[in-house]
Amino acid sequence: MRRDLPRITVAALLLTVPVALFLVLRASPGLDAGPPVPAQHFYAVGGVAIVSTILAVVAACASFKTASARVLLLALGFFTMAALFTLHGLATPGFLVGSEYGALVGFAGRLSVLAAASLLALSAFDLPERLSDLIARRRSVIMASWIAMLLAFDLVALSIPAAIPADFFYQPFFQRMSLILTLAFCSIAMAGYLSKYRLTRLPVYGYLVVGAAFLAEAQISMHYGTLWHYSWWLYHFQLLAGFCAILWGVASGYARGGLLSMGQLTLADPMDQIKAGYTEAIRALSTAIEVKDGYLHGLGQRVSNLALMMAGRMHLRPERQRAVAQGAFLHDLGKIAITDVILHKPGRLTPEEYEVVKGHAVHGEAILKSAGLTPLELAIIRHHHERFDGTGYPDGVGGEDLPLEVRIVTVADVYDSLRSDRSYRPAWQRERATAFMQEAAGSHFDPQCVDVFLEVIDEWETEHALLWFPPQQVALPVSAA
Repeated sequence: MRRDLPRITVAALLLTVPVALFLVLRASPGLDAGPPVPAQHFYAVGGVAIVSTILAVVAACASFKTASARVLLLALGFFTMAALFTLHGLATPGFLVGSEYGALVGFAGRLSVLAAASLLALSAFDLPERLSDLIARRRSVIMASWIAMLLAFDLVALSIPAAIPADFFYQPFFQRMSLILTLAFCSIAMAGYLSKYRLTRLPVYGYLVVGAAFLAEAQISMHYGTLWHYSWWLYHFQLLAGFCAILWGVASGYARGGLLSMGQLTLADPMDQIKAGYTEAIRALSTAIEVKDGYLHGLGQRVSNLALMMAGRMHLRPERQRAVAQGAFLHDLGKIAITDVILHKPGRLTPEEYEVVKGHAVHGEAILKSAGLTPLELAIIRHHHERFDGTGYPDGVGGEDLPLEVRIVTVADVYDSLRSDRSYRPAWQRERATAFMQEAAGSHFDPQCVDVFLEVIDEWETEHALLWFPPQQVALPVSAA
């Protein structure tokens, strides 16, 4: 979190300044002036429309390349804002339509923010798999139909401006409902993307949170500002700031080689999302230990996947789930400091050699202290060989003195070890490994963690074990055996 503090501070300042300015303008009518017929309105609106269009094109290209429903929804949201805000600008009184059709300006502005917020909210959460697949398969038709509908709406509104009745737009009910719905959608979008950011630390999610917050601020300024006064004008710049923030997030991701780009929004699996946020240093260290010891190939990912399933089932907060995933992914990194003679020795180790191997937990913590890991992630790496009864190593800590995250990873690590081939023994079959885990509950393992392990192991074996274990090692689920 400390690494994110500068970004969070800048975002907070950017969001606070326009709110403070709006409050000052509303409290000081003398300052809240503005031209009665702003000829420059179209050009101010044009900036928002241009940035929205750029984002829409980027998102559309990404959605076609990745077949992602989430990115397609974002593209539709940006296209909607671009089209309706263009209408908002073209409907400036005296520009293309008469001044008597002023309601069209306000209607298009409110509708643009509401529609963009609703699609942003919808994109913030994972859709049901079948619906997501359907949207992805039909993305070309959906995109073409949506753009055609937006263009048709703009043309009809400009050709027949009287179609938007002033009485309807100026109804307090319509204005209040558009305000409430927009704020609700923006809140949903912020909550969804903030949860993803807390889990993954991917900057693009953070920039989407900031963009949704600016969208909410803009709606408030539009609703409570005085028409054609500075308090009302402010919402145009809040919208521009929000979309620029999202554009900056996408652009900076591509500048880093695409690693943290909009393409990361296509990831649905929590473990994939977390891994996408790993630094290059962590990736390099993980690769180095797998190269050093072939038995560790895929170990970090398997243990991390199982531990993350358990943490999710236990409803841990996103930051704690991230700590579980990252700590589990790197838990055996300290073995890079163990000599190959010991690490690759066929057969069992001598007591002296075993003491050397036991040092890997402390070595791993020492190596990773400078890699930006959190104290909880370092605790997982140091203590993943502790036992619930306090007889483990390196510190002999047990019970609830061990963080819950450590107890989760210990269960996942031991089970994966039992299911994997070792130089001194072949892999255990699933039934034998599962029986051992149940027997060791209360001594080696936290019984609560073993209960949760039993709830998720079918899913882990089905989704992940087949990727790593030979077919003869993968038995039927316990419930089907």
